[in-house]
Amino acid sequence: MYSFQGVLARYNAKHARASDSSIDIDVYCPPEFLEGSGPLFGDTESAQSVLDEFLSAKVCDHKIADKCVTCGYPCCECNACLSLNKAKANDSGTRPQEKHSCALKYCPFGKPPAGGHYSGEMLPHFRDAWAQQGVLDTPVYVRSRKGYFWPEEM
Repeated sequence: MYSFQGVLARYNAKHARASDSSIDIDVYCPPEFLEGSGPLFGDTESAQSVLDEFLSAKVCDHKIADKCVTCGYPCCECNACLSLNKAKANDSGTRPQEKHSCALKYCPFGKPPAGGHYSGEMLPHFRDAWAQQGVLDTPVYVRSRKGYFWPEEM
């Protein structure tokens, strides 16, 4: 039977190589690798924030164009929202003739709270809808303007 104790005794535990090895540690792991930045040694949080800002700037025009002012969702095709958006653009505060077929059908009727329609169970769905468009934040409800807007639109 083969003994592992002799094998373990022949290796240098510090450098993971044979104790009598004449090869320098630089051959096993060059300094540019040890000193280089990367996922193990770099600042991943700042790299992620730079990437998020870059992507946000790239999709800025799309997120403004795709946002529904009434419900805040991207690419909303709800007839009630479309009629309200037209009324808001013309400054005629009319009520929609149809019921909402978008996420607002699950929200209570009446004046929305100061933070907007979505809270609790609805907020993750709202965030996911924008994340699928490549946008990591969500538009904010502005009570004075009666709708959802991005900070860039203010």
